[in-house]
Amino acid sequence: THIIPAESVIKQYNLDPLRFKETNATEMKVFKTAQPSEEYIGGDTFHYTIPYIATAHGKTNCLSCHHAQEGEVIGAISVEMDVSEQRSAAFQAVAGMVTLFFLFAALMAFALRKLINPVIETTADLTHAVSQGKQGDFSVRLVKHSEDEVGEIAEQTNLLALNAAIEAA
Repeated sequence: THIIPAESVIKQYNLDPLRFKETNATEMKVFKTAQPSEEYIGGDTFHYTIPYIATAHGKTNCLSCHHAQEGEVIGAISVEMDVSEQRSAAFQAVAGMVTLFFLFAALMAFALRKLINPVIETTADLTHAVSQGKQGDFSVRLVKHSEDEVGEIAEQTNLLALNAAIEAA
């Protein structure tokens, strides 16, 4: 992290320009645009430069000390930091969330299969029983796969087939 005073500040306070780290293109852009600038350097290094803009408003009246115009950039703060640990933590967090998502999806698929399987089996049995009943064979019985409405359908279909077999005899 380093502070970069504007040329006007260096002249006003008669500062030694050699004391300040040489500015790069990104930092110079902040002085020209008066807007913060950010960039990645070498993949794991993040560089952020923030302008310090002169103003007579707010807590600090910059114009009372600096010979500058309202809105003029009188300096900048430049920060470089290694973000490899943050990147690694972000990848780990995303990997964890993806893993949890797939575990949840697998659990939901298993639960839905458990819920839907009796319906599918009963429907297949019912289709077979009706097909046999059309041909006059009422001996096919449905297996009651669950204790809900679907199981009740299997039970009632078996009673219907039994009554039809009795009437046919």
